[in-house]
Amino acid sequence: LEDLLHRHHLDKATDVALNGDSAGGLATFLHANYVGYFLTTHAPKLQRFKVFPESGFFLDAPNGYGERIWGTQMRLAAELFNAKEGLDAHCVEAKGRQ
Repeated sequence: LEDLLHRHHLDKATDVALNGDSAGGLATFLHANYVGYFLTTHAPKLQRFKVFPESGFFLDAPNGYGERIWGTQMRLAAELFNAKEGLDAHCVEAKGRQ
């Protein structure tokens, strides 16, 4: 976002669409609130911000052993990649260590 702000004049944007597919679609779900807040604080002319994830909704369905591991994998990945700063703080607080 900082790169878009400085090199591509994101601060002058009036309309922004956030889009992704597969893992990028999941990222749009996870980061939409953060990106929206960033835009409201850095793009004063912003009139519309829309999010269009094309796919990327991964269900916590049981694996081949009948275990539900998706949530645990995502929590561990967020910790491993130090990615919690990009997650919605209210969601993290509400879910705790789930």
